[in-house]
Amino acid sequence: SSSSSSSSSSSSIVQQSSVGERNNRLDAISKQILVNVDHLDSIEVTNILWSFPQLQFRPKDTVLAALEAQAMSQVSDFDARNVATLLSAFAKLAYPPQTHLMRRLEQHAYTEIELFDSQAVANLFWAFAKLGYKPGVDLVQAMEGCIERQIESFNSQGISNMLWAWNKLHHTPGESVTQAILKRTFDLVNEFSPMGVANSLYGFSKLGVIVPPLLLDLFEKRAGDAMAQFTPQAIAISLTAFRKLNHPLSRTTLDGFQRRAVALAASTKPSEKTTILSSLDRMGVTPSRDL
Repeated sequence: SSSSSSSSSSSSIVQQSSVGERNNRLDAISKQILVNVDHLDSIEVTNILWSFPQLQFRPKDTVLAALEAQAMSQVSDFDARNVATLLSAFAKLAYPPQTHLMRRLEQHAYTEIELFDSQAVANLFWAFAKLGYKPGVDLVQAMEGCIERQIESFNSQGISNMLWAWNKLHHTPGESVTQAILKRTFDLVNEFSPMGVANSLYGFSKLGVIVPPLLLDLFEKRAGDAMAQFTPQAIAISLTAFRKLNHPLSRTTLDGFQRRAVALAASTKPSEKTTILSSLDRMGVTPSRDL
């Protein structure tokens, strides 16, 4: 037993050491980027910024500010995908660019909108929302038109990201694009992840979209099928959304949500637990004492 404990402790130390060494190497690379930033083109700036969140590494703000300044000097060189990728990278790094750069990129995105594919449009809306930046009406309308034209290319993650972003930006989409999203959601409902189910349902509820009962039934079935992958956050949001959409969940689904919530009780945040307990109570379920 003591041997096993010692081995586990040693493994943890080695792992922490390797993470520290990796971060030191990435920090050194960041310093090199700072030295050479003036020579980077738009594609290199985008790729470097995108690599940081993929590596789960956040460089110092001085490095991000230098890359931001270089992006500003080359705005007109960015293609559609790189505009979306650049802003998504800043969002994932929790680094909001200066308003001037945001406006320049917004204007550039408007001129390039016909070249945006479905993923780029979804990522751009998501990045704007994550950065707390509300784009102008002209770009939003152009993006909605792009969504309608390419709706068959959207995957479930793109749909859920879009609905989450619209809710976050307090944006009410037009009727035609809303109907296109609903129709595509019908096609993809069995592919939504638990968080995708939660964000989509919550987005529909906050946007005041009238969701067909059949689609709500299909979402409920999807939730039941994927219950083992639901997180406390996804449970809390899904229960709230189903309730706000006036969809009565079956006893089987409610029991499934409660069992999953009990299994995750130790890792559930107090706010999530409160939401889950409240939702179950309002849906006529006596919450388990284990919650």
